[in-house]
Amino acid sequence: MKEIYEITAPIYHPSPPDKWSYSSLSLFKKCMKRWWLTNSKYSNSQEGKYPAPSSIAIFHGNIIHTLLDKFNTHVKQVIDNSSDYTKVLQGFSIRKTIHTELQRLLNKENRTNPRTSIDYITSGIDLNYCINQFKTIIASVDFQKPSTQSTPSVSTKPNNNRTGGKRWIEINDPPICGKLDLVSRQDIIEYKTGKEEEGHIQQILFYAYLWWKKHSTLPDSLIIIYTKTKIIKEIPLPTEAELNQYEKELRENITIYTSKIIHKEISVSPDRTTCEHCSVKQLCNEYWNSDQTDILRENKGIEFDYFQEATWTDAEIQSLPPEWTPGKPLIGKAMTKNLELTIQIDNQKCPTDTTRKPTSARILGGLLEIKNGEWFLSSKTNTEVFWKYSK
Repeated sequence: MKEIYEITAPIYHPSPPDKWSYSSLSLFKKCMKRWWLTNSKYSNSQEGKYPAPSSIAIFHGNIIHTLLDKFNTHVKQVIDNSSDYTKVLQGFSIRKTIHTELQRLLNKENRTNPRTSIDYITSGIDLNYCINQFKTIIASVDFQKPSTQSTPSVSTKPNNNRTGGKRWIEINDPPICGKLDLVSRQDIIEYKTGKEEEGHIQQILFYAYLWWKKHSTLPDSLIIIYTKTKIIKEIPLPTEAELNQYEKELRENITIYTSKIIHKEISVSPDRTTCEHCSVKQLCNEYWNSDQTDILRENKGIEFDYFQEATWTDAEIQSLPPEWTPGKPLIGKAMTKNLELTIQIDNQKCPTDTTRKPTSARILGGLLEIKNGEWFLSSKTNTEVFWKYSK
């Protein structure tokens, strides 16, 4: 068992960030406790802060980002006034770039993030998916040399605008920052590999405000590209009055959030939407005790007589099999708050220290089934098991 899977209290609580990003602001607004637990420091975390497990979707997104950055560099190096853009495209080694970036990401995760299952990631990575998403983007955003025209760089037909890769922008007043996916002259372009969400519009409007404060002018356009559906959305630019109102609310929120962090006034309101994909819910007692999150746990109201299929669930094992000792797979009768069940946890997910025995365990993503007329909970490749010890 890796050290991170022992549940421990933070050794240092977080301070307000020097610069607030859109993601940090939205996370704090959604759940203060999640922001707090994520940014605290722990003795059993190599990076200090609590790591979140990487997913296949995150890997896909990172690979596509790298493809765009590398392609932009490639275009800058080879294109000139007489270049054939088709040949420029053909001269870019997509698969080689993907393989190189995938290996880099896997090595980094293996070295720094004990929560990422490398076997799970490698079994699910779809290189053709990355290639198709990349092609969708470059079909909509032309990376050619800039022209003197003012036409937008995003369209359904080729144009002559040079597009740059990721751009980092930060300002001191108010203290905010952001990394833009693509910038084409004065066009801000964000691309999303998943479904449409309201938060995407709020994110690009945050970038528009950041650009306005940095350059004293608005971008020419705000574009969101949904690569899966090939939908291109142009978001209306905010007016000066809207920007001033946005700034007023932003400053108020930053002041409130900063005060709450300094005075440790951290509230939590567990619910299914907020908690389902939370990366620190194993540390959050409110998640495990709230009626609002019952649906995510093994006591989700499943009736034994009507249970038809296996289901993935979280579970808090409050009573471990008495005959079990660390250093061995966990197999035997156990109790949750509401269920008596047979549990089976792979040896690699169990403690190896035989000098002490945990008192309970919190399981994320276990498989709940009925076998031989009894409840049966087991760990699978992507299941995480966190262990609690008495103080």
